[in-house]
Amino acid sequence: MATTFDAFLEQAWADHADRPAEVAQRLDQGYALIETPAQIAPLARILAHVDGEHLARWADGVARLERLRAHAQWHDDGEGAVVVRRLVAALTLGGGDEPASPMSAADRAQAHAVAASALAAQGRRGDAIRHFRTALSAAAPGIADGDPAVRALAVTSNNLAATLEELPSRDAEETASMLDAARAAREYWARAGGWLEIERAEYMLAKCHLAASYASATARRHSSSSSRKACSRWRIAQAATVSHSRWRSPPPSRCMRHSQRTSSAGASRHSSFLPEPRPYP
Repeated sequence: MATTFDAFLEQAWADHADRPAEVAQRLDQGYALIETPAQIAPLARILAHVDGEHLARWADGVARLERLRAHAQWHDDGEGAVVVRRLVAALTLGGGDEPASPMSAADRAQAHAVAASALAAQGRRGDAIRHFRTALSAAAPGIADGDPAVRALAVTSNNLAATLEELPSRDAEETASMLDAARAAREYWARAGGWLEIERAEYMLAKCHLAASYASATARRHSSSSSRKACSRWRIAQAATVSHSRWRSPPPSRCMRHSQRTSSAGASRHSSFLPEPRPYP
C-alpha cells in the first residue's frame, strides 16, 4: 500500500529524535508525496527542525527548503511561502550568516526566535540569548494576533527559560535572561495559546523566580547574618510551597517535543518547527 503524506510525516516525527540523520535522508522522499499546497509548510517545518536543531546542517537545510519553491504545489502567496521564507532566514541565522532577503518585523521576530530555540537546544546559550533579545526587539512595535511569529515567540521564550532554569548555576546575564524569557513566555502564550499553555507559562515563571531567588540567597550566604539567611530560606520554601500547591502535577521542564502527541498544549518545553496539534509554531 502506498504511503500517504500524513503517514510519512507522522512516522518521521516519531523517529527523528532517536535517528535524526536517518530521518533527514528519508525526508527527501517527502517532496514526491506533496499533493496540495497545504502540505508545503508541514514538510518545511520538519526539514528545518531536523537539519537545523538536531544536525546543525544549516546550509543543507536552507537548500532543502529552497527546493520546495520549485514544487508544483508551491504558491508565492500561500502559507507555505511565508513558512519557508522565515525558516530559511532562521537557518541562515543559526549558521552565523545574515539573511539576504528583506524581512518584515514579523519575519525577523520569528526567524530570530526559531534560531534562538534551536541554538538553545544545542547548548549555545550565548547565541540563543542574543537571538532571543533580537526577536523581542523586532516584535516590540507590535505583531498582529494570529501571526505565526506570536507563537514562535511564546515557544522560544518558554524553551529558553526552561534551558536556563535547568542549569546548576548561572551568571548574572543568564539569570536576567531566564526571567525575561519566562515573562515573555507568559505574555505571548496569553496571545497564542489557551488556558493550559498560560498555566504552564505561569508555572515556568514561578520556577524561574524561585531559581533566581535561590541563586541570590546563595550569593549572599557568606555576607548575610544568620537571621537574614534563615529569612531567605523561609521565603524560598514558601515560594516552592505555593508553586507546587497550585500545580499538583507540575509538567516536566524537560523537552517533550519528541514524545508529545496528543494536544496543542505540549509540555514545559515546546519546539519551534511543528504545526498543530503539536506544541510548535
